[in-house]
Order: sequence, then C-alpha cells, then structure tokens
Amino acid sequence: MLKPATAVIASMLAVAACASSGPRLDAEDYLASPALGEKTDRLCFTRNIDGFGATTRRTVIVEEGVNDYYLIEVFGACQDLDWAQSLTFTRTTGSCLTRGDRLLTFDTAIPTRSDVRFSNQCTIKSIYEWDKDKLGEDGVTKVEETQEPETDAEADGAPA
Repeated sequence: MLKPATAVIASMLAVAACASSGPRLDAEDYLASPALGEKTDRLCFTRNIDGFGATTRRTVIVEEGVNDYYLIEVFGACQDLDWAQSLTFTRTTGSCLTRGDRLLTFDTAIPTRSDVRFSNQCTIKSIYEWDKDKLGEDGVTKVEETQEPETDAEADGAPA
C-alpha cells in the first residue's frame, strides 16, 4: 500500500520529460535491443535521474547523471507511460529503486500535489543497464558493416 499523498510528495523525485524524436517503437524492440545490458537488482541514487525518454507502454529509459542509462520495465501496460510529460518514483523500502516499487506518470511537466492523486501508477518489473553506444540511427539497432561477396560465384559459395 502506498503512503498517503502528502507523505509521498516529500519522498518522490520528479523527472522532466526529454523530447524524443524518431520512430515509435514497441517494448519488445527495446527488450531485444543490443543496447540492453545486464539486469540489475536495484537503481540507487535516483536523485541523480535527470531525464527520461524512449517510452512505450511497458518500458522507459532513464538517464542517471551524465553517462548512465537504465531501461525500466513495468508489469503489464502502464497507462499513459508512452506519452508521459514527467514521472516520479516511490520506493516501498530503502533508498534504492527495486522490483515492486512504483513509477508514477503525469501528463504535465511539473506535477502539483493534487496531480499525485490522479497519476497513473505502474509497478516496476525489472531494471536493466542500457548502453546507448550500441544503438544505430533508428535508436534500436546498430548496423554492422558486412563484407559483400566480390563475385556472383562467391555469393553462391563456390570458389572464385
């Protein structure tokens, strides 16, 4: 059970949305991406999260500090996560964000106390490290250069 809204406000972290351009992708695209790193049990220092983007109904990528990115997956479909203007986390125990904690989404960039009552609450399923350097221009895949066969015979597997 979540704490009353007044107590939750004091412990929440509001993160402003970062505009994201590019194609609209599904959660499965991100969960199958080469940028998806190791699963992590917890995300500490949530005060350092200063941006988010690449949202779907089940995933969001958050930026912690300058170069650390994490993909957060929620259970089921989180209403309005893919269009959130800001988000907040509530922790059930400890100072780190873990599985079972909540992600709250808002349709305004700067939520007020009354917005908390009407926010969409999503339960965190898993947290992964995210390596954006492994991404291509489409934001999901990186195209590796492959060597083209020099002759038609080589393409068929026959020696040249």
